[in-house]
Amino acid sequence: MQHRPGKPDSPARTSRSGLESILVNTGYLTATRITAGLSRGIYALMLAAYLGPELYGLFNYGNSWYLLLVPIATLGIDRYLVREIGRNTQNARCLINRTLGARIAAGAAIILLSFMLARLVEDVPANRAVLYAFSFALLGRSLFIWVTSVLNAYETTRFVFVIESLFRIGEVAIGIILLIAEASLLYIVLLHTISWLTQAIAGLLYVNRHMFRLSISLDLASLGNLLKRGAPFLLSALFLNWILQGPLVLFRHLAHDEQQLGQLALVMQAFFIIGTILSEAGNAALPVLSRSVRTENDHAQRFIDATLRLGILMGSLLVVCGLTIAEPLIAGILGDHYAVTANLLPYALALVAPYFWLFTLNSLMVAHGHFWRHAMIGLGGAIGFSLASPLLWYLQALGAILATATGLTLTLGLLLFILSKKHHIAFVRSIVQLAVTLGSGMVASLALQEAQPFLALFLAVIATLCAAVLSRVIRPAELSALRAQLRRMPADH
Repeated sequence: MQHRPGKPDSPARTSRSGLESILVNTGYLTATRITAGLSRGIYALMLAAYLGPELYGLFNYGNSWYLLLVPIATLGIDRYLVREIGRNTQNARCLINRTLGARIAAGAAIILLSFMLARLVEDVPANRAVLYAFSFALLGRSLFIWVTSVLNAYETTRFVFVIESLFRIGEVAIGIILLIAEASLLYIVLLHTISWLTQAIAGLLYVNRHMFRLSISLDLASLGNLLKRGAPFLLSALFLNWILQGPLVLFRHLAHDEQQLGQLALVMQAFFIIGTILSEAGNAALPVLSRSVRTENDHAQRFIDATLRLGILMGSLLVVCGLTIAEPLIAGILGDHYAVTANLLPYALALVAPYFWLFTLNSLMVAHGHFWRHAMIGLGGAIGFSLASPLLWYLQALGAILATATGLTLTLGLLLFILSKKHHIAFVRSIVQLAVTLGSGMVASLALQEAQPFLALFLAVIATLCAAVLSRVIRPAELSALRAQLRRMPADH
């Protein structure tokens, strides 16, 4: 890899303190996910309304199809890349150079694999064309994940926010135009694919211009070493993706109910968007946590405690929203065609807390270097999901959600068990806090079922927050300290 004349071998790392770095990095990445999530949420509602449950289900089936294969295209090296640069920037040039060529080669190979699998499982030519079109998005998404990892490693994620916002909002805007023009589903899919490919190109151009002059090279000897190092991350991502994306793929081929497939797709989309926004804190904190583990300071311990309490609070509030306003909102926006979605949404929103805990605390496992344990945890959850998958036959869409809950809960339990060997985890206290906070919110929501929905929401949220303060999920002193920390941060952060 060649550098621009006068540029340092490695971009300068920020001099912020650990907490400031986590706050700033989390702020940009969370803003990115919020912007992208809101855009996708609005777009999902419009797609669901215009396409109807059957075509909307097919669209999301194709989306889950290629997302299942994304971990293979990434070779599992992203968290390794973030961790290693976070620990030692001196080897960054060599590491970044090796990973880019491998990423492009892997993406091309997985596109071919996706084509072959599509020919095997889909008999309908139109459905097969949808899977073909989605397959090309693999390469764009894989390359932009690489760009995000490089910027995250240097704790300079402002560009990620800008580019993600522009392309997601742009995709939504053009998608709306296509929907108004009554374009076919294939055009909607092609828009998604082109959006990710051009976003990846923009990201690579940014890294090439502002950080390193990129060159594509493929060293087979170094590729083998990368595959060896990335193997546990690849397997872990595959197993977790099976839990998250597998329900739609399995439902499409096992349940054979196109109407319910669209209903399931919409609630899983809501769960995934919200969970991704919240879990971005873990990825943003990884460079700092890697250094914290090496210096044995208390950032990691505070991170665990805050993660558990934040998950309890956010999860409880989301369930309250699902119980009080899901039915009138969905009926008002989408009509009676998605009545099943309103019934399923509270169950799906209940999955956000374990999703948040799992993906955020996984960062600590990576920081400790427990790579293969990380993979084995994912394997345990994937086995649990697979064993619970017959619920799809008996309970249809609800069975798919319960199977996902089984996989997530088992994975989270294994993760917390391993983390408890190195860090103090107050299991009993956390369970009591969850029971008090979530229980209060649910009791209030169910007691207010006959009230006006938004009044019921307001009162149930108050009950939930009061319970959170009483059980010390919310600690006023910490809120004051956080506000003071944010005020001390320079404006240019």
